[in-house]
Amino acid sequence: MTDLPVNFDNICDAAAAIAGAIARTPAIAAPALSELTGVDICLKLETLHRTGSFKERGALTKLLTLKTRERGAGVVAMSAGNHAQGVAYHARRLGIPSTIVMPEGTPFIKIDRTEAFGAKVVLRGDSEDPGLPAAAATLAEGIAVKEPGRLTRQIVRALVSEIRLVDEVGLEGAVETLLERQKLVVEGAGAAGLAAVLAAPGRFRDRRVAIVITGGNMDSRLLASILMRGLVREGRLVRLRCELPDVPGALSRLSGVVGKHAGNIVEVHHQRLFHDTSVKRAELDVVVETQNRRHVEVLIAALVAAGFPTQLLLSSAADQHAAK
Repeated sequence: MTDLPVNFDNICDAAAAIAGAIARTPAIAAPALSELTGVDICLKLETLHRTGSFKERGALTKLLTLKTRERGAGVVAMSAGNHAQGVAYHARRLGIPSTIVMPEGTPFIKIDRTEAFGAKVVLRGDSEDPGLPAAAATLAEGIAVKEPGRLTRQIVRALVSEIRLVDEVGLEGAVETLLERQKLVVEGAGAAGLAAVLAAPGRFRDRRVAIVITGGNMDSRLLASILMRGLVREGRLVRLRCELPDVPGALSRLSGVVGKHAGNIVEVHHQRLFHDTSVKRAELDVVVETQNRRHVEVLIAALVAAGFPTQLLLSSAADQHAAK
């Protein structure tokens, strides 16, 4: 291991240099996740750093190596957000001017927080790597690089036994699961480890698995979208198409059936002109908040029995798969 670009002595030196300026983040048991997966899971909460990510360690380590003249000249870093915040925060703390270059698609929360830490932010390009498509393309923009750097590849080649891939649906599910089951707000890249376990729990069954939760800087609007999409996947938010007579009081009777069976109507789209129905009838698309998929079945049966032919509308292939 002595030929690696970073050895154990380097790590000890860095730890001593940043001691007292960087939080010592805890590793906690995650019984809810363990029960869900059948895996003994503990989480290393790097989200508890001042900037919400583990990237502070490397940023401060480098800043502390700068000579007086170099500190006066300032630093420039290119980052999609978490390294940027680490540089900005500790540069300001050390009195070092900093400029951060970010892709134009970087989440607003990362831009705002980086500027709040005192850095000048410059938005240029679509991604950190010109070989990649635009950044808003993956939920895990923090790890959206074409390939690891030269030094990282050496370490991975020597020490990593397996690399697993996760897809966008898996990342969304992991973010949602961490919030609902563990009460943690985690960004897409930070949830990738859990996504890998959720995708193949049998691979890790009956083993103790440590998952590093690397960052929690999630755009609030994106998080809201993920949670709503999760409700759809779980059958707790559904679209129903109901046929009803185009007469006064029909809509009130339909909503009464939904309410009687504990459904909550969120949206209503009333169509008389654009569907292939009798001129005496109308179609109503309703978005309903429900308890689970079994509750959806009960609700549809009740509507049909009340004289409102109803079908469940599936918005995507993922929804269709989840409904099976």
